[in-house]
Amino acid sequence: MQDHQKTKDQLIEELNEMRRRVAEFQAAEARLVGTEKALGESEQKLNRILSTSQVGILHTRDRRIIWVNRSWEKMFGFDKVKRFIIS
Repeated sequence: MQDHQKTKDQLIEELNEMRRRVAEFQAAEARLVGTEKALGESEQKLNRILSTSQVGILHTRDRRIIWVNRSWEKMFGFDKVKRFIIS
């Protein structure tokens, strides 16, 4: 049905529905931003824990070194291993 064929009440109801949906999208976006912030903080905390650990830690994928901490470098006599971003 085209807009000019709808009653005023129908158009008002559609407008209210669209406003409700916009509000839901805005709320979802706000939750996403909060979740992304929390994830970033968790990643930073984990990286601090892993990098300062006294235990040598190595992360590999398909037999390739992805990441090592300083303790692992010292343990195996490396000055600095090229660090990769964990994906």
